Amino acid sequence: MNQLEFLSKTVTSAKKGIVLIHGFGANAEDLYPLSDYFRLSDPVNWFFPQAPILLGGMYGTDARAWFPLGVGDRIRDAVHTDDWSEILDYTPDGLLDARKVLNDFLDSLDIPYEDIVLGGFSQGAMLALDIFLSRKDKPLGLVLYSGTILHENYWKEAALEKSGYRFYQSHGTMDPLLPFRAAERLNGFLNESGMMGDLEVFTGGHEIPMSVLKSSNLYLDSCLKENSESS
Repeated sequence: MNQLEFLSKTVTSAKKGIVLIHGFGANAEDLYPLSDYFRLSDPVNWFFPQAPILLGGMYGTDARAWFPLGVGDRIRDAVHTDDWSEILDYTPDGLLDARKVLNDFLDSLDIPYEDIVLGGFSQGAMLALDIFLSRKDKPLGLVLYSGTILHENYWKEAALEKSGYRFYQSHGTMDPLLPFRAAERLNGFLNESGMMGDLEVFTGGHEIPMSVLKSSNLYLDSCLKENSESS
């Protein structure tokens, strides 16, 4: 794949960064406004990578994807039947390619991975978690807005190596695309593996409401403060 396009908002004095990955059917502009919303104690550089797959058609002229659809249907079936067997080893087509191209993007930044908060929404959250669990090094923080489970067996095993790591996760109880029960299952096995993250629950759908923005603002600020105090 070619080098990713991205949007950014940088501050000359900033030594830390936040990378937010958009979801299926969106593009880099989707999460970009968050760089103006958050109020953080330390200056940061913001990066919004753009998925390389151009969808077009019914999705819009500049709608993008990191990998093809298919996850939602499997998750909804698993929730309906309470049979998660097809999720245990399910790796969507294109996920590994997306992982590689985003890892290359992260490693190309002037800010080290250890000084970056990595996060995303929906498909972007799935990809952020997959990257986090597949790398040996650890980012400054991990934010998962309305994501879900993919290859559960692999994620469970990989999470054991990240025991003690504190993350942020949110999900709506009425999400029609990626059901809430799957988010609960994801949060459960991450915490059982030794990671530490409460699930921020809100009454709503597939979105990032104001309550989540406020609570994740606190998480981001705490990550930046902890890093500053330890450096």
